[in-house]
Amino acid sequence: MTDEEVQADRAKRVAIKQLFIDHGRAIGEWADSRGFSRPMVYAVLNGRSTGRRGMAHRIALALGLKSVSHIEPSKDLKDFFTFLELQASEAQRSSSQPILQENANSARTEPAALGIQSGSSSSGR
Repeated sequence: MTDEEVQADRAKRVAIKQLFIDHGRAIGEWADSRGFSRPMVYAVLNGRSTGRRGMAHRIALALGLKSVSHIEPSKDLKDFFTFLELQASEAQRSSSQPILQENANSARTEPAALGIQSGSSSSGR
């Protein structure tokens, strides 16, 4: 990157942070509402992550720091990227639901699994 590009990138990041300040909103609130990792959003906004791949790339696009390439990809590439996006959204959806259900189930069975008897105190004091 040239010095001018670095300065322009820095100016964009500062302007985006200022938008949050001007509207009285937290960056973390924005990250949470879109399912992004707060530390990753801060890394992109502070320039520690360039947003070249993966989640950082999606965050940079969502923030307006990057735009999608103007090259028209082939049908094969479109299918590939569509498949990856569907796979990622399915993984995100399925990872949150079973964990909540597993936690609810373990909370119900945990005392019995530990051999704790309800209604009696065996402290020995």
